[in-house]
Amino acid sequence: MLFNYYTRKENIPTIAKAFSESYPSIERFLISIADESQSHRRSTDLANVTQSYEGYFFHKLALDRLQEAFPGREFYTVHDCIGVPEDIAEEAGILLNKALESHLGINAGIEMIRWD
Repeated sequence: MLFNYYTRKENIPTIAKAFSESYPSIERFLISIADESQSHRRSTDLANVTQSYEGYFFHKLALDRLQEAFPGREFYTVHDCIGVPEDIAEEAGILLNKALESHLGINAGIEMIRWD
């Protein structure tokens, strides 16, 4: 919703301004994708590109790195989350942050969510 077709600069909600101030390079990246769209509904193109990229990272790059680092262990993905065995959770978190940082060139900050 932050960068959809109907958003007008004067009507950007507070959260969008906070995102823009906190992550200016990501905002520029997202806007450049939307600007390159030939479609009248740029938000659809932006959603497709970002979801494909997210899927690539979580379902390919991240899982490959985890399987290389922890052979024989099982992992699962649900949208933008990866389930890892609890005994390697901290190491997996560090590995995933490094993978994202090296892949995108930005500081990551992936956090672990525990059920306890």
